[in-house]
Amino acid sequence: MTQAERATSRATHATLLALVMVSHRNQYLQVKLQAPCKSFQAENAQKKGATWFAMPRPGYEAFRFRR
Repeated sequence: MTQAERATSRATHATLLALVMVSHRNQYLQVKLQAPCKSFQAENAQKKGATWFAMPRPGYEAFRFRR
């Protein structure tokens, strides 16, 4: 592996990591703004007949209070 290839792969990894971090941050902000109480939001979603992808994600508690 040449030095240029190594630099390229490093840049690619950095870009992917940044994308993942940004998407997680956006998810965290959405959840923080929309869902003070998860059960209340779930009830409202059921009343409106919302589909499953409108519900909060199950894994968000992991990075909710990380600041």
